[in-house]
Amino acid sequence: MISRFRSFVSGSSRGSAFTNGAPSASNAKLNNVIGNLFKASDQIPGGTAGAIRHTARTGDLVGGTNHVTAGVERVRALGNVLRSQNLNGADRRLAQELRDDLLGALAEARQAAAK
Repeated sequence: MISRFRSFVSGSSRGSAFTNGAPSASNAKLNNVIGNLFKASDQIPGGTAGAIRHTARTGDLVGGTNHVTAGVERVRALGNVLRSQNLNGADRRLAQELRDDLLGALAEARQAAAK
C-alpha cells in the first residue's frame, strides 16, 4: 500500500520539529490544513507526521489507524496552499516546513514497510 505513495515521499527520517503542539499561521487556508494535521485529541506529539513516525518505528497504530493516507493528503493540501495562496514569508516557510516534515515521516514509513 505504501509503495503507491512513493512519488510523494522524499526527505529524511529525522523527528518532527513540531512536537510542542500546533503552529499557527496568518493565512486562513494554511490554518485549515494545520488544523487537520494537529488535533487536540492527538496521542503522539508531532501531529500526523508524529503518528506516521510512531507507527513506522513501533508497528503500533495510533488511534487504531495508519496515518499514511492522511499524510499524503496533507502533503497535497500544503502543496496547493503553497501554489495558490499569497503567503507572507513566515507562512510560506511554515507551510514548507510542515510539508518537509510530512515527507520525512512518509519516507520513514516507506523504509519501515520495505524491511
